[in-house]
Amino acid sequence: MLAAAILVLWLAPPSPASTFVEERFGTVDGLPTDLVKSSARDRFGFVWLATDAGLVRYDGTEFSTYEDEHSFPFAKDLVLTREGRLLAVGDVGLVEVVGTPARVGFRTLFEASLAPEPGVLHSPKAVYEDRRGRLWVAEPQGIVRVDGERLIRYELPPPSHSASFIRSYCLAEDGFGTLWAAAQTGKLYRFDEGADRFVPVAIDWPVTEVNRLRPIGEDRLWAGTGRGLFEIRVGKGGHVVDVVQISDTYRVSAIGRVGEDIVLGTFGLEAHVGRLEGGRFSPRDRVPAFLVQHILADEDGSLWLSSDEGLLHLRPPDFEVVRLADEAMSRFLVSFVQTANGAMYASDRRNVYRLRPGPRGTVTKALLDEPSPFLLGLRTDGRFVYAAHETGLLQFEGERLVRRLSLEGSFAQDLEQDEDSRLWLIRAADDGILRLDPDGSERYYGVGAGVPRRALALDRSLTGEIVVATNDPNALLLRYDGDRDSFATLVANLPFEPADGFNVYDLAVDAKGRYWIGTTAGLLEVREGRAFRVELGPGRDSSLVVAVAADESCSIWIATGDGVVRLDPETGEHDHFDEGAGLPSRIVAVRGLFPVPGGGVTAATARGLARLQGLPRSRGALPPPALLDVRINDEPIDPGVEVPTVPDGGYLASRFASPHYGDHLAYQVRLEGRDESWRRPQVRNEIVLAGMDSGPHTLQVRAVMPGSSQVSAPTRFSFTVSRPWYQTWWAWLLAFATLGAVAWAASELRSRRLARTEQRLRALVDERTLELSQANLLLGERNAEMERFTYTVSHDLKSPLISISGFIGLLEADLEKGRLTEAGDYVARVKSSASRMTELLDELLQLSLVGRARGEPESVAVKPLVDEVTREMATRIAERGVELSVEPDLPTLYVDRSRLRQVLQNLLDNALKYLGDQEQPRIEVGGRREDGRARLFVRDNGIGIDPAHHEEAFELFKRLHAGVDGSGVGLSLVKRIVEVHGGRVWLESEGRPGRGTIVWMDLPADRPD
Repeated sequence: MLAAAILVLWLAPPSPASTFVEERFGTVDGLPTDLVKSSARDRFGFVWLATDAGLVRYDGTEFSTYEDEHSFPFAKDLVLTREGRLLAVGDVGLVEVVGTPARVGFRTLFEASLAPEPGVLHSPKAVYEDRRGRLWVAEPQGIVRVDGERLIRYELPPPSHSASFIRSYCLAEDGFGTLWAAAQTGKLYRFDEGADRFVPVAIDWPVTEVNRLRPIGEDRLWAGTGRGLFEIRVGKGGHVVDVVQISDTYRVSAIGRVGEDIVLGTFGLEAHVGRLEGGRFSPRDRVPAFLVQHILADEDGSLWLSSDEGLLHLRPPDFEVVRLADEAMSRFLVSFVQTANGAMYASDRRNVYRLRPGPRGTVTKALLDEPSPFLLGLRTDGRFVYAAHETGLLQFEGERLVRRLSLEGSFAQDLEQDEDSRLWLIRAADDGILRLDPDGSERYYGVGAGVPRRALALDRSLTGEIVVATNDPNALLLRYDGDRDSFATLVANLPFEPADGFNVYDLAVDAKGRYWIGTTAGLLEVREGRAFRVELGPGRDSSLVVAVAADESCSIWIATGDGVVRLDPETGEHDHFDEGAGLPSRIVAVRGLFPVPGGGVTAATARGLARLQGLPRSRGALPPPALLDVRINDEPIDPGVEVPTVPDGGYLASRFASPHYGDHLAYQVRLEGRDESWRRPQVRNEIVLAGMDSGPHTLQVRAVMPGSSQVSAPTRFSFTVSRPWYQTWWAWLLAFATLGAVAWAASELRSRRLARTEQRLRALVDERTLELSQANLLLGERNAEMERFTYTVSHDLKSPLISISGFIGLLEADLEKGRLTEAGDYVARVKSSASRMTELLDELLQLSLVGRARGEPESVAVKPLVDEVTREMATRIAERGVELSVEPDLPTLYVDRSRLRQVLQNLLDNALKYLGDQEQPRIEVGGRREDGRARLFVRDNGIGIDPAHHEEAFELFKRLHAGVDGSGVGLSLVKRIVEVHGGRVWLESEGRPGRGTIVWMDLPADRPD
């Protein structure tokens, strides 16, 4: 798997190296136009651009355009004065940018016109401030000095007039205090203070186009012209001493300088990067940049190029790419070493190369005539360089191969040399360690010699012993014990439970004797016999570490999957480096970090070799964030002027940005008194605060460099959250007044309440008395019913018992006399009486069970239940020839379904019994719904019931017609069931045969609340 990864990286295409790290911005990034003419930083640190679409501010996160509020089209130039004023010129005139980061304003100092007019600028092209603080504005036909509230115009002769929409005169002040003006047509002038005018200066140069003038030192000016870059050497009296062409770059339009690096913008397709060598500009790089108009040299060492295809930001990198003068060596290296005398060697898996600096880049020389497919580790003892390959070891001195050591088995993937010149090797296919002595003898160390599992990395301790890192979690680090000629365990366990596939990639020992191990689970530090996992920032403490190196400054360099990290073990501070820091690729080879003498590191990446000499360049302190926008309940306020108040229940929203460019920053916030620590960093540069307690608050915001320990000083913003209305003075006053009114009202209401209470108590006593009377009456009815029940039971049950007793006596007499003929008749009569008695007992049992739950009340559709009952009685109905009519839209009842079924069975059974001799018998079942109740009826056309006996009909065992079979329990059972459900039942009948009877029931149709 490791070999496959190396092969993929080795085959990755190379990318060209660059002196600067580039960032490009155009309309797709938020610029209103790609036509950018100039740039400057304001006193708050933000970058402003003069564009054809107006003035634009870039805060490192987004571009803000102000043409809607203050139309300023075709802005030409910007300048930040010594007093911190930001001025802009363009077709509108001379404008000052005022306000704060949160509230930007514009103040027009002088308007402009298309023709020269007194007090008005004529198509201004550029603005310049000299060391005395005077402002000079270049016009097409001359130069204007701003003197307070008036303009002093210096017209120049026609041969110097400009026909360009962009250029006219370039202004620069030398070290002697002389102001120089170069016309776009090539003429040169200086300002004569005594005569108060610009005077022509003779200059011998073949130039007809001057685009930029820049002071260099005290007595030199650089002029960017159509014929190249010229150096004008001047004297103290304002005269030209000499003119030298230092570059023939075509149409130089802008000049930028950072340290020794010079950038020449052109009116072509490229900007040229180089240095002065022997008084001439020596180009090193070319940066694609179309029609560069201006170059701003920033305080942090970066350059801003304004061009006709947007904005280009160039930053000097931390890592310097090793330029190859030829392509003999692959850009992906698997190993690199540097000897004590500074000689550099590299291996690209195919060959070993000697590296020598040359005028056009690093020259590489292959040291093997026949490339090897498996060349990996390189090591040096200061004099010799050893290379491991598939058959053994190669020993080089200078550029000469002096020795071959053959080994059986696979190639060596790591090797080290101890103080006794013995070589220690880890081979890819072995679990142990191989030692090669100077006399050629070999010694193998495996499990029996203290190497329990596969060894993966070698190094030397401060005392010279060989130390080994293995992939055994219980024997992570081993040290060679010379007295015992075996390996002893230094660290026996990990500080965490390793996942499947745990592996070790690299091992380094720093100058203080600490061991650093790169693993699949992150970076481990070993000290005092214990291993500790090292935090490298959020999300990096458990990421893959493929290479570790300790330099002479005690910095630890770590290669992760997304670049290189420098760790200061003493402070815990760390910095992350990727392509933005100059690395050609963030992918580094396994064991691909190599210390640089004096401090620093060389990284063997997938796209070439890069070196950082010493410590990283100082990036300067991160500037505190500025509040760009503060809103309270969507109303904007100026945090630099006001101490706002957030109303109770409201919210505060803020956007902020640190004027630090080139790095994508994150931000942390906290609210003093509410947040004990800073909240997690977030890339979004805004926050909304709501639900805060009343009183004063302070919001703190700071910028954070991702992957680094670097943070800015916090920006503080104070505000107040108002008290809730119920905590204000008028609320307290209102509360006291209300309490007084409530006390008076309470006293008044109390007497009325007592009177009403007394009245209610009396009514309650009367109500309870009435209820008690009704209960007594009901109890009396129940007692009477019980007496009737007792009487009826004793009477109706006694009759069959008497009959049974009499017939048994007659049966005994006949049997004694031998009369058997009548005996059968007596037995039949006994059985009939017993059956009658059983029927009575069953019906009494059913009556006694009414009121006890059978099932929970539910919504019951009556029509299907009637159909079910009539199907069971179908034979009796058919035998009697009854015409049965059931209405289809019978209502739904909220009852116990089984009890309702009993009611319907009894009512239909009674209707069949009391049809009499009707020739056309008919039974009807119907009903309707009224106000949450339902009324059902069962009607027959039988013999009817006399109205005088309607109430008696529901009494227990009451039989109104002797000729009809029955126990007299049916209607009593119906009444009890209906009343248990909160309903009532009654009869309608004239008592005449043929007119029949209607039994009505009123029952609940809806579930009670």
